[in-house]
Amino acid sequence: MSRSADGDEDPTVLLWALVYAAQHYAQVGKLAEAFKLIDEAIAHTPTIIDLYVFKSRFFKARPLAFNYGALKTTSLTSFCSTEVISPKPPL
Repeated sequence: MSRSADGDEDPTVLLWALVYAAQHYAQVGKLAEAFKLIDEAIAHTPTIIDLYVFKSRFFKARPLAFNYGALKTTSLTSFCSTEVISPKPPL
């Protein structure tokens, strides 16, 4: 593990552990937990663009399996619109 000079753990260890756990939960279909963890990672370090990319991939991978009732986050409903969750078919 990465340690600083004073013996504390590098803060990016927590960040990427949250990301990997979120990806795992998205892969096994537990989207509520995946969004909770990716939102926690975004709150930890909001300047990393990759976190928003991961979150958008969760929406893209399973748009029809999404359940609003399972999620209790306000950031999710303000972050996306109905078009993102239920994309219109191409013309």
